This record gives sequence, C-alpha cells and structure tokens, in this order.
Amino acid sequence: MADDLGIWVAVAVAGYLLGSFPTAYLLVKHFTGKNIFQWGTANVGTVNVHRATNSKILTLSTLAGDLLKTAVAVLVGVYLARAVGLDEAVGAGVGGIAALVGHNYSVFLWFKGGKGLACSAVLGFYFAPAIVGLWVLAARRGGASLLSLET
Repeated sequence: MADDLGIWVAVAVAGYLLGSFPTAYLLVKHFTGKNIFQWGTANVGTVNVHRATNSKILTLSTLAGDLLKTAVAVLVGVYLARAVGLDEAVGAGVGGIAALVGHNYSVFLWFKGGKGLACSAVLGFYFAPAIVGLWVLAARRGGASLLSLET
C-alpha cells in the first residue's frame, strides 16, 4: 500500500512539473519581448497569446505545447502505473490532473497560469472522447468566446 502511494506521488509531481512549463509565457517573451501577464486577460493561455501577439504561429505553438505537456503527463501516469501493476486509468488521471493544476498554478510563474482548457481537453479526450468532440463542435459554432470561457 505504501509503495502504491509513492508511485502516485511520483506521478503527481512529474505531472505538476510538466504542466507548470510556461509555454505561452516563454514563447511570447522570446519572440515578441512582451510580458503575457500585461495583455488581454493577463493569463498564459492560448487565446490570450492570440490577443497579445495576433500571431497564428505563436497561438498554435502555445496550443500544441499545452496539449503536449498534458499528454506527456498522462502517458507518464499510464506507463508508471503499468510498470508496477496498478490501474492505468488512475495513473492517467493523476498525471493529467496534476498537469492541469501545474498549468493553472505554475511554480515557475509564481503560481499564476492559464485556464486549463487545453489541458482539460487532453484529459477529456483520454477519458471521454465523444464529449470533447461535442465541445469542439459547440466551440466552432459559438466562436472564440466559448473557447475562452468569456461571456
């Protein structure tokens, strides 16, 4: 039992650190010199990168980075769980949720972050792909305001 807890803590720490990687902040700072916290909604999310830079390349790069860091956290959870004979779905959930928390409260950005939409999409795609498909369809019809959770 104690060994199981150690695995889950390792998965959670790895997921948190992966999720904390400040993709948007680093891309915007490096390529434009702007501080993303001083633009738009003042968070490090994909939609705010578009607002701050109006660059499709930086916006898509941010989205890809946020999706990738969460997917890696989910896979770390799955593979560590599988390696020690534990439930892979629990590993995926622990890794992915930790990445979501890391994205929203990044240790590298003084516990500031994004809204976690891309991270949540990865988790949703792993556990309930049909729901993510419906969300994407609704977002296409509702426009960017639905994607950024604005009213």
